[in-house]
Amino acid sequence: MIKFFRKIRYNLMSENKTGKYFKYAIGEILLVIIGIIIALQINNWNQNTQDQKRLNSYLKLLVQDLEKDKLILQECLVFDEEKEKYIRRTLTLSKKDTIKNFVKAFKTKSLIIHDATYKSMSSGNILELIKSPKIQNSISFYY
Repeated sequence: MIKFFRKIRYNLMSENKTGKYFKYAIGEILLVIIGIIIALQINNWNQNTQDQKRLNSYLKLLVQDLEKDKLILQECLVFDEEKEKYIRRTLTLSKKDTIKNFVKAFKTKSLIIHDATYKSMSSGNILELIKSPKIQNSISFYY
């Protein structure tokens, strides 16, 4: 292909047809520019597709983390309801039983939030791929 274009250029220059040569040269330049623009568009499209796939996989992981957090919060709620029962019983029992219930009433359960996906998203600038600022702010506020 390159030899073909080279022959055309040499033939035009050797025949002293500079006007045609310049038209040919401008056409070749435009052809190269169009090729570059098409390649850039394809590259942008591929990059956007890859970004969207990464965002979807992170969002699935984020939903899984939120489900785990939901289960932990439900456990904490049940635990706190039990504590409330022990506190209410403590108010109506004798001193001996009061001490046992008092100890049970002031036990604590730690709340562990699963934030590994969020940390990974924020360090990898994945949050910026979410187009809605409201959703971005909600996710950041939660964590």
